[in-house]
Amino acid sequence: MEAYAEAVVDGVQVPAVVTERMRQGALIDQGKQGSSLEKKSNVARNAYRMIRRTGLGWRIPIETFDYQKLDGTFETIHYLRPQKILEYFIAKKPILVCGEPEACGMGKICKAFWESYRGYHPTHQVFQSHAGHLHRVIPLAIHGDEGKGKRRSNTTLVALEAVIGCKGETRACTECKPSWVNLANLGPRACDEHFISKTMRTNMKGHSYLQHWPLFIVPGILNKNYKPLTLKLLEVVATDLEQLFTTGIQVGGETYFGAIIAAKGDLKWHTKVGRLVRSFEHQGRKRDLQMCHWCGAGSPGNPAEDVASDHPCWERTLFFERPWLSTDLPPMNVIPFDAHCPEMMYQHDPFHTLRLGLYRDFVGSAVFLYMSWGLFGAGRIPVKLEAAWSSFYLWQMAERKRASLRSFSTSLFNYKSKKSYPWINAKGSDVTLCLKWLCAVTYGFIQTCIDAEQVRILNVILSTSRTAIDFFDHMNEHWLWMSTACAAYLYEVGHAFLVGYTWLAGFAYQSQLCLFSVKPKAHFHRHILLSLLLQIERHEQVVLNPLVFNCEQNEDMIGKISSLTIKLDSRVSTRRVLEFWMVKAAILFKRHFGGK
Repeated sequence: MEAYAEAVVDGVQVPAVVTERMRQGALIDQGKQGSSLEKKSNVARNAYRMIRRTGLGWRIPIETFDYQKLDGTFETIHYLRPQKILEYFIAKKPILVCGEPEACGMGKICKAFWESYRGYHPTHQVFQSHAGHLHRVIPLAIHGDEGKGKRRSNTTLVALEAVIGCKGETRACTECKPSWVNLANLGPRACDEHFISKTMRTNMKGHSYLQHWPLFIVPGILNKNYKPLTLKLLEVVATDLEQLFTTGIQVGGETYFGAIIAAKGDLKWHTKVGRLVRSFEHQGRKRDLQMCHWCGAGSPGNPAEDVASDHPCWERTLFFERPWLSTDLPPMNVIPFDAHCPEMMYQHDPFHTLRLGLYRDFVGSAVFLYMSWGLFGAGRIPVKLEAAWSSFYLWQMAERKRASLRSFSTSLFNYKSKKSYPWINAKGSDVTLCLKWLCAVTYGFIQTCIDAEQVRILNVILSTSRTAIDFFDHMNEHWLWMSTACAAYLYEVGHAFLVGYTWLAGFAYQSQLCLFSVKPKAHFHRHILLSLLLQIERHEQVVLNPLVFNCEQNEDMIGKISSLTIKLDSRVSTRRVLEFWMVKAAILFKRHFGGK
């Protein structure tokens, strides 16, 4: 029965007759026989009914929201309340909430988290409202983004997620040795005060359905016809999260609360739901304009391109003014967070900032620089790109890797003319493979190059490529809270990448080459590093891993949900997706953790 249910909720494309036979077979296995009436009725509906009757899925109540259209009629949308989700998990699956298999052990985990989090964000509202019972406050994050649905329309998914992971090993790192700081001044790596925090995992391991819980989806057709719908639903969810923070929920005679530490998403999503008037979309081309929702970078005297120094000039403008209009507040502003800097909720995501940002520009610029030097042979650009692809393909064969890319082309690198800055339009995992390939070919070019100036530049590209790879590897190898030494090493690697990248940008500018563009994401990466540095300089014994704000697992979930909506009837997809998630997640939970 589970295999049948999993095939249905995964959207496996099989003929209706085969689906009906599978259903009848599953009933026979249970000692039952399907009625002849059911055989003649709607096959898909029969399948959904049977799955519900078996009780395979989680039982979280689905709510409805009636959106009033311009003509006065209503469109019914289904969603899950955060309070009901948390109530269900604390009572039945506490390991998904904070990595603790028993609800009675959640208190020490939550208290340890907030005591460590105080060093990162001491002005969070949780420390004023729940100072005496932090052990009953669950740390949470909310994420939103769009994926490709039916007819390549944008399907919106908003999800709640646990901050503390439940999968992966837990061990204290003793290997990181930053070169620019004295380890003796950083304090112990795993002191008793934060020992529990040092065993907490991130939620980057395991299936994305387990610790990421969909609140609602908006199919593309509804997105197109009713543009305010997503923001209206966010208002409903935000109100529920406010109640979760202030009044809490009752489980087993205890009162539990939930506190949001981040609203995750890409820059486009943040601009939309944050109603930002100061963002990357507002950078000036002819005059200085503020372009960051965290600071005043871009204004006169505060160039956003100041990213290679430890303490950039725009640091003094951090959280100086709200990035939205007082007459048009974001829907999530009602969620208790921080009265002094509410925009800090909209965190910078390393995945979109680097793997889908600077790393793409770095790979594209390096490849086109090598082609301009003739390192991939002679001929026109398409011929050189084919030679570069052959080199990349041979490297994949040698390393036993497999990218989803099938060729290199001018369209892949977004190259139109010598006046355009190339960047590779590839998925994050492929960009990482390209970086590793660049390390290999660059090292080879250094061995054979006889031009001293080119060798100098090749060495910078090689070291910058290595630091780009090391930054993500280091984050993924560490847990939710790092020792100061580990955080210092992570900062060192990230800083080295920005220094190398900006040096290459300066070289390209002096050589009149359109390469290594310094885009807003370089500024946002400096914000990630600055948060690390400020914790290190305050001598915090544990430092929050930036991976907590990473969106790779969220992107995985959006891909799965979006592909599922393509196979469902749009009229019922807002409810059916939530039902299917509960069935699939229940099966996955049993597979990963056993039990029901």
